[in-house]
Amino acid sequence: MSAAQTQKEASEAGWSCLEALGLSQKELVLAEALQMEYDALSRLKQDKSGTDPAGPPPPGQTRYKTPNPSVERPRPTPGQPGPAAGEGGLLRGLSGSDPSLNQPGGSQSALSVLARAPPPQGGHGKESLYILDGPNLSKFRHSSGSGLRDSPGSGSGFLIKGFPALPDDVPPALPPRNPILPPLENPFLPPRGSMLARDVNLFTPDVDPPKVPPAELNYDNINDSLTRLNDSRPVLPRGRRANGDQSGKPVARSKTLPPQVPPRTYVPVPKTSKNQRRVSADPVSLGSRMNGFGYELFQVSEERDEEVAAFCHMLDVLRSAYPHSDQSMNAGFVWSPSVGHEELHQALGVSVKVTVISEHFREPLTFTCDGSSTVDLLIYQTLCYAQDDLDHVDVDGYLLKVCGHDEFLSNSQTLASLEFVQQCLKFEWDVRLFLTKKSSINTELSRTKEDDDMASTMNHSILLQERSIKQTVTREALTLLLDTFHNEAESFLLSEVELPLHVERLVQSVKALCSSLAAVETPDVTAALSQLPACPCRLQPKVLKDASLLAVRENREKVVEKLTASILDLVELYCRTFNANFHPTPQSLSCTAPVQEAGLVTNVLSFNVHAAHRIPITWAASYEGFFLSCSLTHGGAELCAPQHTSKQPVSKYLFHLVVWDQRVCFPVQINQLPRESQLTVTLYASCLPPPGGAEEKGKQRRSIEALGWVTMPLFNFRHVLTCGRRLLGLWPSTPGRSGNARTSSPNFSQPDSVILQVDFPTSFFEVRFSTPSPAEFCPQYNFCRLDTISQIQLQDVLHKKAFFWLTVEDRHLLWEKKAFCQAESAALPLVLASAPCWQWACLPEIYALLRQWACLGHLDALGLLHASFPDQELRRTAVQWMDSISDPELLDILPQLVQALKYECYLDSSLVRFLLRRAIGDVRIAHYLFWLLKDNLQDSQFSARYQHLLAALLCCVGRGLRDELDRQCWLVSILTKVAHKVRDGAPSSRQCVLREGLEEMNQFFSVNSSCRLPLNPALLVTGINIQSCSFFNSNAVPLKLSFQNLDPLGDNINVIFKSGDDLRQDMLTLQMIRIMNKIWIQEGLDMRMVIFRCFSTGRGRGMVEMIPHADTLRKIQVEHGVTGSFKDRPLADWLQKHNPTDEQYDKAVENFIYSCAGCCVATYVLGICDRHNDNIMLKTSGHMFHIDFGKFLGHAQMFGNIKRDRAPFVFTSDMAYVINGGDKPSSRFHDFVDLCCEAYNLIRKHTHLFLNLLGLMLSCGIPELSDLEDLKYVYDALRPHESEADATMYFTRLIESSLGSVATKLNFFIHNLAQMKFASSEDRPTLSFAPRIHTAKSDGLIRNLYICRHIRPASKGYAFVVKVEREAQQEVQLVQRSFEEFHELHSKLRLMFPSSKLPSFPSRFVIGRSRGEAMADRRKDELNGYVWHLIHAASEVAQCDLVYTFFHPLPRDDTTGTSSSKQAEISWSPASGKELGEVKLSISYKNDKLFIMVMHIRGLQPLQDGTDPDPYVKLYLLPDPQKTSKRKTKAARRTCNPTYNEMLVYERIPRGDLEQRVIHLRVLGDGAFWENTLLGETFIPMRRLVPGQHWVDWHQLCAAGSDSAH
Repeated sequence: MSAAQTQKEASEAGWSCLEALGLSQKELVLAEALQMEYDALSRLKQDKSGTDPAGPPPPGQTRYKTPNPSVERPRPTPGQPGPAAGEGGLLRGLSGSDPSLNQPGGSQSALSVLARAPPPQGGHGKESLYILDGPNLSKFRHSSGSGLRDSPGSGSGFLIKGFPALPDDVPPALPPRNPILPPLENPFLPPRGSMLARDVNLFTPDVDPPKVPPAELNYDNINDSLTRLNDSRPVLPRGRRANGDQSGKPVARSKTLPPQVPPRTYVPVPKTSKNQRRVSADPVSLGSRMNGFGYELFQVSEERDEEVAAFCHMLDVLRSAYPHSDQSMNAGFVWSPSVGHEELHQALGVSVKVTVISEHFREPLTFTCDGSSTVDLLIYQTLCYAQDDLDHVDVDGYLLKVCGHDEFLSNSQTLASLEFVQQCLKFEWDVRLFLTKKSSINTELSRTKEDDDMASTMNHSILLQERSIKQTVTREALTLLLDTFHNEAESFLLSEVELPLHVERLVQSVKALCSSLAAVETPDVTAALSQLPACPCRLQPKVLKDASLLAVRENREKVVEKLTASILDLVELYCRTFNANFHPTPQSLSCTAPVQEAGLVTNVLSFNVHAAHRIPITWAASYEGFFLSCSLTHGGAELCAPQHTSKQPVSKYLFHLVVWDQRVCFPVQINQLPRESQLTVTLYASCLPPPGGAEEKGKQRRSIEALGWVTMPLFNFRHVLTCGRRLLGLWPSTPGRSGNARTSSPNFSQPDSVILQVDFPTSFFEVRFSTPSPAEFCPQYNFCRLDTISQIQLQDVLHKKAFFWLTVEDRHLLWEKKAFCQAESAALPLVLASAPCWQWACLPEIYALLRQWACLGHLDALGLLHASFPDQELRRTAVQWMDSISDPELLDILPQLVQALKYECYLDSSLVRFLLRRAIGDVRIAHYLFWLLKDNLQDSQFSARYQHLLAALLCCVGRGLRDELDRQCWLVSILTKVAHKVRDGAPSSRQCVLREGLEEMNQFFSVNSSCRLPLNPALLVTGINIQSCSFFNSNAVPLKLSFQNLDPLGDNINVIFKSGDDLRQDMLTLQMIRIMNKIWIQEGLDMRMVIFRCFSTGRGRGMVEMIPHADTLRKIQVEHGVTGSFKDRPLADWLQKHNPTDEQYDKAVENFIYSCAGCCVATYVLGICDRHNDNIMLKTSGHMFHIDFGKFLGHAQMFGNIKRDRAPFVFTSDMAYVINGGDKPSSRFHDFVDLCCEAYNLIRKHTHLFLNLLGLMLSCGIPELSDLEDLKYVYDALRPHESEADATMYFTRLIESSLGSVATKLNFFIHNLAQMKFASSEDRPTLSFAPRIHTAKSDGLIRNLYICRHIRPASKGYAFVVKVEREAQQEVQLVQRSFEEFHELHSKLRLMFPSSKLPSFPSRFVIGRSRGEAMADRRKDELNGYVWHLIHAASEVAQCDLVYTFFHPLPRDDTTGTSSSKQAEISWSPASGKELGEVKLSISYKNDKLFIMVMHIRGLQPLQDGTDPDPYVKLYLLPDPQKTSKRKTKAARRTCNPTYNEMLVYERIPRGDLEQRVIHLRVLGDGAFWENTLLGETFIPMRRLVPGQHWVDWHQLCAAGSDSAH
């Protein structure tokens, strides 16, 4: 192939890469033709001049760069690989006429997202590349032959084969920069106006403001059009040159020509020490290459934003405070979590049986310790058995590890304080520990000296994230476009003929430049282009009418000068706005500007809105009358009325844009602006009516629609007022997100976002907001000093618990009476939310109040981190109050703190430092913080902030933990892919698809010896048991996975992996339940809740912990048939089956009562819906718990317009059957109601906590928690304004309503029918009363069966005693089975075998009494025939597991008498003597009122006919001669143990008369025709009542007229 052909193809390839610049194909062809013309013209001029192409040109003559072979090409140095042949050709084509563009460097974007493939030999890389894996990584992960190498400088680690290593040098570090001086005046550029200081609010558009870097840049800005150009060139280390020292020679240009093309070569950047490794702009010292206009494209370092540079400097300081040598903050392993001091009292007095295993002794040692024993004491006792000489043994050199978990116990902790020990005590597990030397523990997660020496960098870690940083236009690409523009401008200047053609080409080159620079056309560019005549690519706005003026060369020179200056200003604006890797001025040259205090500036705030760029063409056809609404806010509250611009249409200049060029002036002085004030600009437009007649158009009302918005802080991170020109990317308006937090960063993450150009006033001094000192005096008064009315009013406001529902009157009252509220620390958020303003002059009073207020608790301080409190000093104080929070408590609220990061005004904050500091010191916190930050990367508005915070975390934790987190991300990506395959596969082939997909997991573990699960960093797995893995038949098809435990002393780790379900709502619900459980335990009430882990690892995927030995209620109920949900016995029978002894069953029922009560309260408060019987589970130990929280806060599942969840919570008759011990209420039901009411009232005391926790999650993106209405549901459910007695009555009515709801059982039944289609053919039938399956092999073959007799147990019906004879067994076994159990056996056999193979079964239906002895004799004979034929049937039937399980002895078979081992009903013995039962009352006296709550009655006697009465309570307050004090309750139906919880009140009872009063209580049976039966009565004198206290007690009922009644 000839050189000309190669050059042509390379040129075509290069120009094709520029299609993405936004240029049409026609424009690309024109640009290529122009370039070829320039090359030819250059050769012609050089031939005429007779000079060497490489030599210097004659004075006054311009050299054109040509790609001919005579130009010296760069050559690779011996130690440095050069580009491949194909790559070199492409680069030459991209270079156009400039050979120096072939020298790589200046852009490191070719590897924007690095990927990793498993090494062929099983090696594993050292740096994290799977952290937040992107969609394109999977292609590279599985590619073979990719080289993996480690970069010691940046730690980036992995490069694609053929690419050299990344640079070793790291950018110098400097603290935040001061503002930059304006550029020096240049005689060749248009004058920039006077250099005198101007008023800060005096805006003059014709004066160019000094270029000050903006406060915040968004790292998501992209110019997708240059992706191929960026990715087609290898990256060489910055600071090296591929061609030796050839730096090129300058090209002389006349003063009237555009600036020369900036240099494309680089000089080495020397390595610097750590304390000098970062600058915001790193100028390239090329003094000899400066052209006549003084502009260069200087390469800058990675932290180009001042705020990011300051943030990295903060990271340096933070990390230096925690060196790797500090073992207390760098353990390198996971500590076992502990519980708070408030939760210790339950386990302190309990003996703990501990088993210690160690390599130092053969047999495990078992100790019985007190809960208050410390871990080091247990270690010492263990070593006493293992060591003969303890003099030289250091106990601190040993640690105890939890068997099965990779977590260690702290030696200073007590056993009772360990969460693991408390879990073992709750579920009666064995406490098994492993003793090991501290020196033998794997500390791979610890930080090293290399980690301490590594620079705190952002881009290095950001490149490892799932949302890769999309590239802005690169230095090389922009240089190429500038080159084209310069050539066009020169051609335009030299043209004498065909002027319109040269104008068209010049405008096209300007359009290409503006298109690459975010498609922004500044007013300066517009004004310069307006001096050119009209051309096809630009018809608007006004253009030069008289083209003859351009015939004069001086006029053309003026146009070019103005156009060049405007383009260079646009480049500078672009560099200040976007994350570009170059800058036209050396940014490091700066000095301190004069400072003016914001509180002293009285001018009003104003700015100029020029235009909205990048308007979509579809908007021009759909909308008209575009206008902007500008508002000032602080913490979401508006500071003044919004200001609006005029309505303008879409205009077509170079691009579509809307031009306002209008000044917006707010009626707010700058000294009235709070420091955290934000400017929100919203773009509105009127919708055009649909096509139709003129009448229809006139009738239809033009609706106004919000199209986009942007919010920006008025003061930057240095608290300096914004000035100068700003480009702001608009976020698209989304309906329904008005209540969520809005980011203060512009939208540059979307390449097509509309960009708003705003010009703020500028001056040569900084307007800075400095923090004032607190006031010296702040009044504080006792609440009792307020008058009674004010006290009542203030208490009513404080009972609202949260500031969300404060009215204007409430706020005014709170702020006026703030001096009386300081005794109640939790009222601080309410008081501060009522502050009238947060301007500079008001802050001293607020800060004084903050300083004087009593310190808030850790959880109360959360209320000050909401979006309504943006003040930096306030948030710093809140974090300071939380600083002493323990690690387990911090983990409980970590999701809320991660969400609170959205409400911080700036990247660096006290909350960020607090979280990073705690993550450095604890692996568990770092682990969960990583996954929470990762999950929030999906929020497009805040993704840039979370990218930086995640990068900061990865920088702080060290390489070891980064590698571990990388492995976890890799694991999750594999599981996600497998889950998608299984879900998309046919139901019949899903198991095969699952096993094939999990083969990749084996490959993963062949590369990685172990990996921790995201669910819990203490779960360390080393493989997967594919044969034990399966899936669930729900809509999302979750995977049931069984991992191999790395610890041989632990069991396999079973988890559920979900893909397709948003687990964030489940996480939040379980977090709330966990906090409720902790509140109950702290108050001494253990509700025995089952708390399991659930963690989201990204949107739509996550892991859930599996609870062993548990079944769903549906599975339990369908053992009694598809209508089992309507029966009362299934749950009791199932518990009896798994707890055969009386002691076990009583313990299981006790666990059931407590856990059921806790579930009722939790599900009601949180409004958990979609509660079918597959979402409720029961452990064999009796613990009940709920799963799958897809609906909460009252968002119920619907059947059309019918609400499925009609009961307040799930409490059905089969649950009550377990509690009562039968179908009649018992005293245990009283205990259940009391537990529910007590638990409910304890949660109500912490209403503000749950409102704070849920309020901080309003912006997390959960659909069912998005506005204050969702939060109001919890507020209404907790009823904080009511008394405890009212709340007790309220919740008792809820229990009655739920128990009487038929809709719940019907919902269960419908779900049973719906799930029948998912029943697997592999599921073998089981017997409802048999706890486990038995076989002929395990029990021995049955030789003979014979029913010898029947017995009459206390329960209904007869039981038949079966004599079982087995081979090789001498003793005969006797088992008891009822007729219903025989029928169940036959029904289950019919599911397994055809009826032809089974004997016929006796009929269940009989005429007459079916429970008589005669019927029992008859059925005994029939069943004998049935079992004889059954045992002599085909062997597959006679010897099946179901038959052998049926005839296997159960614990109840040990009793052959007439009574069963466990009665289902509890019968109450009649009261002896005159005792007729007891009544429980709660009596209190307050404010001349006597409150009597009738709670329960137990032990009433049945009526004479043996039926249960309908009791009610009637009260008299004696003496009462007029019978006016009668009060009574409602009647309970058919029970001897009723529950009322009704309040009866007597008013106007003077305290002096109280001791003389007696309560006469009568219990009556509600009969027909007003014939009420007296069931008992009692007299209760009030002299025992202490006013102000609650008297709760049981009182004996006696017969009428009894002496003991008085």
